[in-house]
Amino acid sequence: MSVDVPSGANLPKKLAAFVWAFRDHLRSSRAKGTSSPLNPITASKMIAAYKEKRIIELTDAEVRAMVNFLRRNGEPIASGKNGYFYAESDYELEATKKYIRDKIKGERSALEGLDLAFKKQTEVFDEKPVTEAAPVAEPIGDVVETMKKLFDAEPLRPTGTNGL
Repeated sequence: MSVDVPSGANLPKKLAAFVWAFRDHLRSSRAKGTSSPLNPITASKMIAAYKEKRIIELTDAEVRAMVNFLRRNGEPIASGKNGYFYAESDYELEATKKYIRDKIKGERSALEGLDLAFKKQTEVFDEKPVTEAAPVAEPIGDVVETMKKLFDAEPLRPTGTNGL
């Protein structure tokens, strides 16, 4: 199991320079009581606050990347459907760990499904080998002439007042 170096080397430069301040923000919010399991901080609130204070402009994906980086470096960043908070016990991390395990199971199932789909495609192609190419129609220049040849009839032309 590899753990990223604390420098933030695997993050884009912009995030590597900010990730530890981001961690400190989550940690101090918990210490001040402004975030908790019952009152997590949403990514959109963090993004808006950092932008308003002209600290950094972030996207949801960049917040998730920093959270992922911090978790891989042993920081207890917990999350729920309403946001993030700095966990103070393993108990507070349980829901986050369950969510991650379920996500891994789902991705594993998707991977197995893709493997199965490829096996099915291979079986279909193996059962019906192509021995000769399908005939290619020769181009016919005029549409009206094509209609006559295909249907042995004149194409419909508007007549009367109803356009038929």
